[in-house]
Amino acid sequence: YLEASKLLGNQQGKEEEEETNNVTTTKTSKRKREEDRGPGRKRRGPAVSVKTVYEDFCELPLTLKTVLLDEMEKITRSDPYDCSSVRAPTRAVHQLPAPVTIQQVLKHFSKKRIQQINSATATTSSAEDTKAPSKAVSNSSMLPTDVNLTAQDVEEFCDRLTELFEIALPKFLLYPQEQPQYEKLVESMVQVDDAKKKLTEIFGCEYLLRLYVRLPVLMQAESVGNIKLVGPLLAELLVLLQKNRSACFKASYREPLPEEWLDIEKRNFNQRNMDVSDL
Repeated sequence: YLEASKLLGNQQGKEEEEETNNVTTTKTSKRKREEDRGPGRKRRGPAVSVKTVYEDFCELPLTLKTVLLDEMEKITRSDPYDCSSVRAPTRAVHQLPAPVTIQQVLKHFSKKRIQQINSATATTSSAEDTKAPSKAVSNSSMLPTDVNLTAQDVEEFCDRLTELFEIALPKFLLYPQEQPQYEKLVESMVQVDDAKKKLTEIFGCEYLLRLYVRLPVLMQAESVGNIKLVGPLLAELLVLLQKNRSACFKASYREPLPEEWLDIEKRNFNQRNMDVSDL
């Protein structure tokens, strides 16, 4: 027992000594990191992702979220697997071309924004000529996003947003119930040799709101340097849609044509009619 107690005592002493050494080493390494960091330097906070930044610029206001919710209810209100009805699907699809297209809104936004930039530039130039810097500052404060912003920047923004919409629409922006309508639309455009027509010239602003919901994910590969230019313009375009929502969102719907039904809807409709005729 004496030998066992001595061994245990020695082991406990070694453990206490090792623990003391570990604490000392940790404090020394922490102190060394503080010294290496140098005076006046703070610890770096968590990095802000590009997705998070674009989420702030693309956040839809409640009034525009309501537009998307009403649209979803009209397009998806019919269950394609419901076999209890002999009638055609009760859902709706958008009337295409839309009464107000995305291209029309982008042209209006580009024209209005360029006019503001030119007006601010002319005011600043005249203020410099008359040596009235205070007046120039007050006018430039009306457009806080005009820092290094030119008319070409606005045009490129609209062009890039158009290109992104062309790519994203068939992949991310359509409900399953809208896929047959889109396929028939593309076929008809090829048949009439109208393939060069842009989708933004056909689809309405509801689809632009759908793009806004997807933008934070789609823009993750964008460089951080472009956020200062693209982000404010996205926010301004969203403000324009909100202020003119009665004009931009006409809510023009129609019943889907038989060739625009889903395959499951066609099968259920035909099967149900056959069952009724056998009665």
